[in-house]
Amino acid sequence: MDQLEYVVVDVFTDRPFAGNPLAVFLDASGLTGDAMQAIARELNLSETTFVLPTESDDADMRLRIFTPGGELPTAGHPTVGTAFVLAAEGRLPVAGHTARVVFGQGVGPVAAEVALDGDGSPVSAVMDAPLPEFGPAPVDREEAAALLSLEPGQVAGSPPLEVGGRGATFLYVPVTDVEAVRAARLRTDLWAARLAGTSAANVHVAATAADGSLRARMFAPGLGVPEDPATGSASGPLAARLVRHGLLAADDDGVARVGIGQGAEIGRPSRIEVEVTVRGSDIVGVRVGGGCALVARGRLLRP
Repeated sequence: MDQLEYVVVDVFTDRPFAGNPLAVFLDASGLTGDAMQAIARELNLSETTFVLPTESDDADMRLRIFTPGGELPTAGHPTVGTAFVLAAEGRLPVAGHTARVVFGQGVGPVAAEVALDGDGSPVSAVMDAPLPEFGPAPVDREEAAALLSLEPGQVAGSPPLEVGGRGATFLYVPVTDVEAVRAARLRTDLWAARLAGTSAANVHVAATAADGSLRARMFAPGLGVPEDPATGSASGPLAARLVRHGLLAADDDGVARVGIGQGAEIGRPSRIEVEVTVRGSDIVGVRVGGGCALVARGRLLRP
């Protein structure tokens, strides 16, 4: 019976059983979108990716990304993790200590790089994230606090509440401190009444820690993900919006850097590294990356 080979990798971590798990199907040729969705629902990870032959001259291969609840046009941990797995499998071209790939995704071509050690084994990966766009939030501070089971005073006044992202979008709720991040509990009844089916359906909460890093959580019940261990597609826009509002400064080379911790509250501690490149007053680049750890490989009977 025909079988599909897949690899499980933990993304945004340097050790197994942390970070955000991802299943990567190395050759999904012949699978329909419905079959991919069924497989993603069966495995029930935050995301599952399917590698396919390219459909355009500006990409090396096509990448389709599914949560248990639907397909995404792009996402961070699936892109980073898939690049890492392909490098580990020897399926990417190598120049020096770097392997590179361009994925065709729903937002267009997305480039990723994998850092290799002296033996040629992958160590970490980074993607060039699509530049985010931002708009007003559909809720105010008091409504956001109720949505997250917090007191109104625990929602910070700066930066403002916003909806932002590219491909996947998020309601960004800044809170006053790390304790408020930990205390957040999504009220699914309020979410269903106010945000379900909108561009603000994915709710992201973040605060600055004492060491200058960020602590974050992300809730996406509409995608079948009650809480995500690490969200790359939210982390790039998060850093970009801090730069936009003057809360994260670029260095002399025009690059602002920040580390984002996520997932500890659900037993999957993760670390996401983000770089935002600024030219004048414009954000011209966003890179999202981190470590990865291979965990398992398996075979699935072809549907």
